[in-house]
Amino acid sequence: MNKKGMIFEGLKVRNEIKKAMYQEENLPDRIQEENRYLTEAEGEDTGKSVLKCERELTRVLEKLMNEDGEEICLDVTYFLVFAAAQNPVCQEELKTLTPEQILEYQKIFLDNGYHGEYFLSCLGYEEYYYAQVLFGMLEVMREGSREKAEDAYRLFMGLIRKGWHSARKELFKEETLEFQCIQEWAEPYTEQPAMGMSQICVIYLLTEACHVEIRKNVNYYLILECMIDRNTIWDSKKEEILEYEVWGRQGYADSSFSRMLAETVRNPFQAALGFQVEGYEEFDCYLQNLFHLGGIDRNVLGGEVLDERTREILLEIGEFEEKSGLEKYIYSLYIVLLSGYVKKCLDKILENNPARWQRCVDREAEEKDTLKKQINELEVHCRSVKKRNRELEEKLEQAERTVRRKENQMQRAVKQHQSEKQELIKLRERQYNTGKAG
Repeated sequence: MNKKGMIFEGLKVRNEIKKAMYQEENLPDRIQEENRYLTEAEGEDTGKSVLKCERELTRVLEKLMNEDGEEICLDVTYFLVFAAAQNPVCQEELKTLTPEQILEYQKIFLDNGYHGEYFLSCLGYEEYYYAQVLFGMLEVMREGSREKAEDAYRLFMGLIRKGWHSARKELFKEETLEFQCIQEWAEPYTEQPAMGMSQICVIYLLTEACHVEIRKNVNYYLILECMIDRNTIWDSKKEEILEYEVWGRQGYADSSFSRMLAETVRNPFQAALGFQVEGYEEFDCYLQNLFHLGGIDRNVLGGEVLDERTREILLEIGEFEEKSGLEKYIYSLYIVLLSGYVKKCLDKILENNPARWQRCVDREAEEKDTLKKQINELEVHCRSVKKRNRELEEKLEQAERTVRRKENQMQRAVKQHQSEKQELIKLRERQYNTGKAG
């Protein structure tokens, strides 16, 4: 499989300043972050507008290019997954996968590096599971074996083609496509943060697959800058992105109204019991009916507790005023409590993710196999050691027999020597005695 293209290499940024600047006679609309387009200011001189655009484009390209002038590649993984996981057609297609396929892709997701905390927090319950499968597909395409990579690529591109069938019919009428047309097509999606960029990224992928050339303009590069920034945001932790400025309003904390609110925030179970405030009985009943309409009772919030920082932020950013702010405060408190409750439910669901449990089972099986292998190796080693010990014992026993044999031989030799020595002495004595007698 030829692993080329934006899925494998990312989006490449090329040094085409002049081409982008003078591709059209009229400059395209300017762009701000999140894909919102702005027209030039009313009455602004065209020459000044061109100069501003040149400076902006130069600034962006300096950011997008490395110091040595080589291209950097923009990772498009989050954008493709963000768009596909929320596309109704793609969702229906993903439901047709077998449980084995889903579990396999989910397990691969759990082991890869795309776990941007803020990105995952932007997805609903169902979208989270679709995203897991899509992440797994992309990982298999990039790192899997040839056969599995080709299967995953066909499956993923099939999803994209079906999910954006109408877009292809609308946009791909010729061999070239003006980037301005892509902007206009994606504009309805810009109300949702990052969705406009994600939709444009999918169109990039389809133009690549269908061999359609994009005629770039200034906004093309400005969008790339926004995409780089968005990748940084998605990879960040939530607490690094969701910054709150807590300020103090003089005298507010000392009012009886603020003390009453602070007390209810410290004891949020009161929200589940209802606010016993004179004149708000009908409003309280209305709130309870809203909970029932959604299918639950507000008693489910009875166990929710807000930490000190959350309480401070809620009271400060709400700017609740005496009397008139009570309803706003109650709505705000319920939203915070419900958000915390839903977050706990989602965390519990994710904890019970079948893929996570299956991965634990697989890991336990792998650990068990590893232990069995180690035990087998130890048993083989023990048998080898025992065999070696037997061989050494046999050699030792043989050596001891040899030593004993040598000792016996030496003892016999010593005895024989002593015997011969005694005989020699006797013989000498006889000879001496015989010679003396003669």
